[in-house]
Amino acid sequence: MGIKRPKALFRPSSLERLGGYRNFTLTLVIAPAGYGKSELLNVYFADKNVQVIDPTSWSDRDWHRALSERFAQATLRPLVVIFDNLDRNAKRFERFEQILAHIQELPPGLPVVATLRESPRHPVVATLVRQGRVLELYEHHLALSEEEVRTFLLEEEWLSIADRDDDKIVSAIMHLTEGWPALVHIAVRYLLRGGTLSSIQSYSDDVLRPMFEYLDAEVLQPFPSLIRGALRDVALLPAIDRENLDMLFPGYAAAVYDELERRRLLWPTTEGKRRLHPVLRRMLLSETPERTRRKVHTELATRCRARGLVAESLEHWLEAEAWSPLANMLSEDGSNLILLGHTRRVFEAIHALPEGIRRQYPRLSLVEGDYYRLSAEYSAAMRCYERAEHDCAAQGDEEGVLKAVEGAVLVYLDTVQPRQADQLLRTKLRAARRKETSVNRRILHFIAENAINIGRPRRAEKIFRMLKRLDMPIDATIYSRYCLRTGRLQEAYRLLIREEREAEEHGLKPEVTLRKYGFRDTPLVLAFVTALLGEAETSKNKAESGLLSAQASNAPFAQAVAWSRLGHAALISGELKTAESNYLKSLALFEEIGVSRGSAEALMGLTYLYARLGKFDLAMSYGERGVALAQAVSDGWIAALIELGIGMTAYYRQDWRYASMLFERVYALAVKLRDQYLETFSALWCALAFHAQEEEASLRTWLIRCLEGVKNGEYAFLFLRQTFYSPRDALAPVPLLIRARDVLDGETAQTARLLLERLGLAHLQTHPGYTLHIEALGIFRVMLGDTPLQERDWQRSNAKRLFQYFLSYLDRDISKERICADLWPDAEEDVVEQQFKVALNALNNALEPRRKARAPSAYIARQGSRYRLRRTMGVIIDSIQFEHAYRIGLEATDEHAAMTALEEGFRYYRGDFLPDNLYDPWVERERERLKMLYFKGSERLAELYVRHGRIDDAITVAETMIAQDPSWESAYRILMIAYYHKQNKAAALRYYETLVNVLDAELSASPTTETEAVVEAIRRDALSSSNQVSQRVTGM
Repeated sequence: MGIKRPKALFRPSSLERLGGYRNFTLTLVIAPAGYGKSELLNVYFADKNVQVIDPTSWSDRDWHRALSERFAQATLRPLVVIFDNLDRNAKRFERFEQILAHIQELPPGLPVVATLRESPRHPVVATLVRQGRVLELYEHHLALSEEEVRTFLLEEEWLSIADRDDDKIVSAIMHLTEGWPALVHIAVRYLLRGGTLSSIQSYSDDVLRPMFEYLDAEVLQPFPSLIRGALRDVALLPAIDRENLDMLFPGYAAAVYDELERRRLLWPTTEGKRRLHPVLRRMLLSETPERTRRKVHTELATRCRARGLVAESLEHWLEAEAWSPLANMLSEDGSNLILLGHTRRVFEAIHALPEGIRRQYPRLSLVEGDYYRLSAEYSAAMRCYERAEHDCAAQGDEEGVLKAVEGAVLVYLDTVQPRQADQLLRTKLRAARRKETSVNRRILHFIAENAINIGRPRRAEKIFRMLKRLDMPIDATIYSRYCLRTGRLQEAYRLLIREEREAEEHGLKPEVTLRKYGFRDTPLVLAFVTALLGEAETSKNKAESGLLSAQASNAPFAQAVAWSRLGHAALISGELKTAESNYLKSLALFEEIGVSRGSAEALMGLTYLYARLGKFDLAMSYGERGVALAQAVSDGWIAALIELGIGMTAYYRQDWRYASMLFERVYALAVKLRDQYLETFSALWCALAFHAQEEEASLRTWLIRCLEGVKNGEYAFLFLRQTFYSPRDALAPVPLLIRARDVLDGETAQTARLLLERLGLAHLQTHPGYTLHIEALGIFRVMLGDTPLQERDWQRSNAKRLFQYFLSYLDRDISKERICADLWPDAEEDVVEQQFKVALNALNNALEPRRKARAPSAYIARQGSRYRLRRTMGVIIDSIQFEHAYRIGLEATDEHAAMTALEEGFRYYRGDFLPDNLYDPWVERERERLKMLYFKGSERLAELYVRHGRIDDAITVAETMIAQDPSWESAYRILMIAYYHKQNKAAALRYYETLVNVLDAELSASPTTETEAVVEAIRRDALSSSNQVSQRVTGM
């Protein structure tokens, strides 16, 4: 052929893999022609100090003795036996077989390397493979990667090409050749001769012809005619497995498959099957007569359909251009194929049909409508369903008419138009309920779902009872939405989890169920249910799963819903910026697809979000839009939820009278909707509003309703974790629980008592109703819920110092005498006593400004004359969070878990403990203890960063450590090592000089031997392995 062989470009991983040859008795490099097997050996062994021998020409009687002698003499240069192009030389192959026969007699440690085009059929090779003594390299190890093709283009002779548009050229060449080096070379030669990129992208004859010639001469020519003929038939299959081959070669498909594998002619597919290389397949198809091609494809289509391989039959009908059978198959199975993910292919197949054929099969419009509906092109879907209804009626196809109307109902359900759906259900589908059981079941589920959507739970419940009476299976996904909207959250959760498990057991991909149910799919409903249950992480995971399925299915409506659900998950986990971003993405998507009706949920989320953030005007604006939208589509449930958010906005704005009016209205709606969960939550908000107004009678009424709802509905979690409807401070209801425990009686008081016990607050007699946030690292700040405690709020400086004193002795009861001695060591006894009382009273007033006179403190515990700060739920201290995270990170054996914990703790430590109290001796012990923990944990974090290649992160940690203590030596070692690995040796040595100067100036000391060892290794460029680095970081 005279085609120049490609240059020796190989993946580093290929050379690395070949480098293991010494650990194996036999190394086989097996690939078709054009993969540069010989060049691989040349490149690898060119700079290796080894003796390469080929014993092919040695005497048949003396080869064994000669080989042993050569091995014995190879003391300085190890010996390796290489058989290149083994299966292209009969004499060489014969000698190879002789070596295999005597493989056990060869000197130990003598490796044998061979290159071949096909896998050898030799029993000794098979035995060695089973024993793990053979290293194998195949075509996928030798194929060029995109980066290697790019390098190939940038070689001196290719620069003129690369300058034009190398990214597009590389992509086009890789798409065509899949990295087969000989074909890559041909493509590049074509471009050098003036060929165009578009020709490569379109697979033009000018590009393919020289590739076909090469494949014919180098790959196929040596094959027997029987194999080549079989390959032409195999080329008709887009994907290959033994079952497919059995349709072409009944009775000996396995033999054909094994032979093709042995000759390395099959490439893997993403579906786990095999295929021919696309260029090789095109070549073989070009050799197949048109008549033969159509005949074989028709036979294959018929056999695939008979075996239930509908998607495969579609491809063969298309290839055969058998339009009538294709139209018939699409009419019957097109919608199922769409559900299975062949969406675009089905659409293309329908539009490939001649117009005359399409008119003969009116159900094709049904399939096309399903395509548009799942793609959220609802107007186009409705036109298709209307056309299908008309054409099916003209042909007397009652079932087709029914399916067309069902498609229209699904459009209305998908786009939240319950009134239009109800109209169709009451008119066109009413008579259909008398038909067969399966039809009746589908229609009844439509009626139930629509009743759920328009807030008629009794009607939905009636339908479900009817289905049960008729012994018809109830769709768990639809029934779970009924449970969701009637407050039976635990039941909905159990149903949905069971549905997920059963789908997984049946091998159903998530995309399949999403195409069937759309935004009502199990993960998306679960995401909402778990948000209401306060399970933020599960809610996020389910929403992400639903989003991925929606994206894979190109279902934008479901994607928009998934973004709303991700917003809910972020909201309850306190990630408010993420929540805002997710809700706005949802709104934008609904706007993009022109279905604003679906955005009510995102508007609801924004109402709750902005209420929490104190952006009341925005909250009211989004809330009013959401209510109007929900009411326009008769969705009373969503409207009620949004009104609850508007009420929360009024509550946070301290317009408690308006808030209580809204909460009472939501409660009335919840009763009408039969949603016990919403009843309970709206009763809680009513109680909060009346508590703020100090209206005792109303407070008592709503407290009783709330706690009865908690008991009857198993809603204890409302008080135990943050949920979607919870107050922004989880402890806001605690004063109500204390009041209910102390004032009410019977089961209501018992429920309150049990909730306080589960919160760990049963010992409290009073509580202010907010979380106490305390920052003591690098700053001193106290937050009463969302309100920062200002300097004037302490009233007296001694109150602030007393609180800081308690922070320094957490979990310790300190006597009044000890406190006074530490805080006022020089004061007279009678003065000290008065100072303590005044300071303690001012402290209690600062922490609980609404505390009644003489009421016990929720935060300062007293036992006799001993005092301490309570560390109960709702007291959050950054030094405790820091210590907890760092201890986990230091004790963890898993490095990734350790990094995660240490990173969390690192964020908490912003500086010394209580930095404003530099001269108070009672702070020093705790300050030094936390600082030592900080340096110890940060050293490990930096070590882990270095070990895992996160050099910039290691630098950040080290610089922060130096900012805390300029003479901390290990931090300088970290920086020296890190900059060395960034190939900045000068910076590494500068940090050493800085350390020398700092130690001398501040401590009159010199660097340790560990540091000197590091700098010496840097100077000699001897710092390499991660283990060595990590030891030198910490001086271990």
